[in-house]
Amino acid sequence: MAREIRLALVGFGNVGRRFAEQLQGPYGRAVKAAGARVRVTGIATARHGLAIDPRGLDLGRALRLGVGPAGLPLRAAPPVGRGMAAHPVPGAGALARCDGS
Repeated sequence: MAREIRLALVGFGNVGRRFAEQLQGPYGRAVKAAGARVRVTGIATARHGLAIDPRGLDLGRALRLGVGPAGLPLRAAPPVGRGMAAHPVPGAGALARCDGS
């Protein structure tokens, strides 16, 4: 059985979107060859909010439509801490404050 790696993208600008593209291409193939599977369970943006699905988000749809009213549905942010459903991956921008806001 393949090991599952759950990721949350923090930022979906140039860097976050490019990383998502690579997950569908060469990064995804390399991870699969190593016996693992990547599932993106969250995408957070400063402007549009947070899209979360523990079953995995549709990266193709996110890349086509973005996150927000026209794209992936937004959700309220869950509490951060134990039992997180993903390992955060920083995206295009630094957070404004250390508390994550």
